[in-house]
Amino acid sequence: METRVDNSLCEATGCCMIGAMSRSTKGESRWYCFIHMASEPDDWMLKTNEINRLAWLVGISKVLRWPTLPNGFMAKAVQQIKLSQRSDLLQKPSESNAQWGIRLENEIAASCNAAVKSPDMVPS
Repeated sequence: METRVDNSLCEATGCCMIGAMSRSTKGESRWYCFIHMASEPDDWMLKTNEINRLAWLVGISKVLRWPTLPNGFMAKAVQQIKLSQRSDLLQKPSESNAQWGIRLENEIAASCNAAVKSPDMVPS
């Protein structure tokens, strides 16, 4: 059985976000998502747990980075958001896909920060 590593993912153990930042100026070191890159290593586990709890939202935000959205993506994204009872995260008429993706990523980051501040208060 062959094991493959997705080099596009964040190097923080268990993180499913895109690894887009490196501490190296030449890019030869490990790549991290924007959430782990800006965090203290002691907070990584709590933030990774929160990212994985929000995997449905991470998935939507990842696809919104693509140059062309797959057929049926918007309907599936709307369904996932409504099933998660987060209608506040639906795309606003005034938002481009890129702006919506940024707003969703900001929501993920805010939820991760809340998980670190009050780990017992974040829903599981």
